Amino acid sequence: MVSTLYSPYCSCSYSHPFSLQSRRSSVPLSFKSPSVPLSFKNTHRSIKSATSDQYHEKHERNEKRYKIKVSFIGNRKNIPTSLREAILEAEEATKSYEGKHLILALDYSGRFDILQACKSLAEKAKNGLIQTEDIDEKLLENELMTKCSEFPNPDLLIRTSGEQRISNFFLWQSAYTELYFPTVLWPEFGKAEYLEALTWYQHRERRFGQRV
Repeated sequence: MVSTLYSPYCSCSYSHPFSLQSRRSSVPLSFKSPSVPLSFKNTHRSIKSATSDQYHEKHERNEKRYKIKVSFIGNRKNIPTSLREAILEAEEATKSYEGKHLILALDYSGRFDILQACKSLAEKAKNGLIQTEDIDEKLLENELMTKCSEFPNPDLLIRTSGEQRISNFFLWQSAYTELYFPTVLWPEFGKAEYLEALTWYQHRERRFGQRV
């Protein structure tokens, strides 16, 4: 099983039925595409439809196979109240689901994620919950928004359209991530392109900062 993450303006992380042998049991991937306007209104509609009774009735026969846990990361303060309510509803309705995990990033940036994690640690130190000398990479990672994921650090980041930058996305999490930049645009990125990316990844030598 491969965990993937895709980001136009919002981003999604979800389990995908492709397997790839690596040092881990599954390989977290990250998709990154150029910014595409995505209105909060359309996002709200999508979230509501995915959690509605009508939706679940329609897919009741495949419930056990397709149940997906939904989580959201990003700055929720800037999101309209109605959308925040839909987010909470979706997270509550799917929190017990296992096997597949969809992560939507709304108003998310890597700098914001690191900043809010540092503020959280500073507040805990101020209140005597932790000592400053106890702060290390593990503690900081536990404050990042991606702590909700089993695989918070992608092994492979895919950004379509040939743009060769990650644009303030997953800055901490991508420290040892392999970066793949296909020239194909996201709408044309299909199964064949996905498998090509996985094949490319298989030929990479992962060293995680160590010398050969």
